[in-house]
Amino acid sequence: MIRRMQDLEHTTLIEPALAGRISGRPIPLGFRLMDTLPRLGGLMAWAQSSLLGRESTPDFARR
Repeated sequence: MIRRMQDLEHTTLIEPALAGRISGRPIPLGFRLMDTLPRLGGLMAWAQSSLLGRESTPDFARR
């Protein structure tokens, strides 16, 4: 799920910006909100890492 979100960010923001095609496109609502409310970006990063990124720890790493 995290990888899908990263791919979406890349295809909708980074790729067009590097190609010079972003000048007339509106910025997505989520990114505009994070620009006006900086703590929202931190909350989203926490949610990605804590809620979506849950993985079980391998046995060798628990020692």
